[in-house]
Amino acid sequence: MVSTVHCPNCGAPAQEGSASCFYCRAVLAWPGAPGGAAQASGPGGLPAGVVEALRAGNKFEAIRLYREARKSSLLDAKNAVEALEKQLGLA
Repeated sequence: MVSTVHCPNCGAPAQEGSASCFYCRAVLAWPGAPGGAAQASGPGGLPAGVVEALRAGNKFEAIRLYREARKSSLLDAKNAVEALEKQLGLA
């Protein structure tokens, strides 16, 4: 029996064992799969917190999380987060 769980990135329903979320395209990993316990990363391998912060309307937090994860400059992080914001239809 296939169970439905929720994507830890966007909260959308996802079938257990799915490789990615249908809505946000987050990569999903399940217990027993290579990589260990259930994990998620946002589009393009972003940490899940970046998308969650954008959905909550906190662009500054999303930029901070992006910078920490990618070790990027403020300008690169800002541009990447704004592009993601448009991709998700939040801009």
